[in-house]
Amino acid sequence: MGKRGPARKPTHLRVLEGSASKSAAAQAAAVQSRPVAPHDLEADAVRVWDRLIDITPPALLTALDEHLLTVFCEAWALREKARKRLKRDGLMVYGSAGQLTAHPAVKIIQAQNEMLVRLGGKMGMTPADRASLEMPGGQDPAASAFASLIGRGV
Repeated sequence: MGKRGPARKPTHLRVLEGSASKSAAAQAAAVQSRPVAPHDLEADAVRVWDRLIDITPPALLTALDEHLLTVFCEAWALREKARKRLKRDGLMVYGSAGQLTAHPAVKIIQAQNEMLVRLGGKMGMTPADRASLEMPGGQDPAASAFASLIGRGV
């Protein structure tokens, strides 16, 4: 039987909201360093990584998020490769029996989109997650460069 209720929110997000216990706050405070990209991350994924680090509020992504952020950036890079292939080849291709069928890149793009939404939510990147955050020091996440990408910046 699966776990009941919604997935537990990450500690650093609970700290940002002000709803974490003192021990959880201490744990989150101990890991305030920014994530560092793996050395073998491909160029497209590194560009996404750098952009996310630049535009997210400093307390949103920490070193604890490196693995999730790596998967997120790799998913984005794979999605972009598939998108470019789809643009080059067209939506329909000929199958093994000569019939017209949807390009395989369509499924890749769909799968990566689902993963990006799921992982983005885990890292506080969806509008609903950002709206519920209270940043330390009164910093408004809606005023960040990250929010400006969705049209809420100042």
